[in-house]
Amino acid sequence: MGKENQQRVSFFRKNYSLYQQNRDLINVGAYQTGSDAEIDRAIQLQPELLKFLAQDMNQAVSLAESYTQLEQMMNRQMTNKASRPAPAAQPATSANG
Repeated sequence: MGKENQQRVSFFRKNYSLYQQNRDLINVGAYQTGSDAEIDRAIQLQPELLKFLAQDMNQAVSLAESYTQLEQMMNRQMTNKASRPAPAAQPATSANG
């Protein structure tokens, strides 16, 4: 497996496992959007990650096509990330009030 394909697989694994690790918090509403940018991304990607895993049993997908699908997913995420405005800076607070 080439370096680019390793990056694609790593992107998928990271986001899928991050969602799974935090699934209980997300499902009960204990996770607040904006608390962690990586978890936010994993939540956003979850439908697409599941779609990637779910393939009709009569549909053949080559390894090369799978890598292409992962690349497209990564590219969409990078495009979305670049087009979102940066979060507003929070004012500093002191411990003494």
